Amino acid sequence: MEQKDDTAEISDRSQVVAGVLAIFLGGIGVHRFYIGKPGTAVLMMLGTGFGIILLMIGLVGVMAGVGQAMEGDTAAADETAATVGGIAVFAWIVLGAIAVWILIDVIRIFSGKMRDKKGRTITSTSGK
Repeated sequence: MEQKDDTAEISDRSQVVAGVLAIFLGGIGVHRFYIGKPGTAVLMMLGTGFGIILLMIGLVGVMAGVGQAMEGDTAAADETAATVGGIAVFAWIVLGAIAVWILIDVIRIFSGKMRDKKGRTITSTSGK
């Protein structure tokens, strides 16, 4: 009878490295590139970039609204504020979703539930 090799299901990727990457660079998906999941890594990167761009648009809108208000054009300032408010809310929703995704990944990594691209579990004994 053939013995099953228990180490065959263990990833060669380090749990600590994956976790630290997720904590510090999770927004750009570095930990997912590390474990061999480039598709979702790119999705995280695009989501974070999109959220940041929306926040920058919102910041420019706030500055424009302040300028309009200072010039006495309160109607235009109110319209700008409404538009900027919607953009800012959407940006925070996108970035909040990415943050929740990162938190779930960190929990899965350190609880030993995360798998690499080959379906092998990433554990503290990985990489040895």
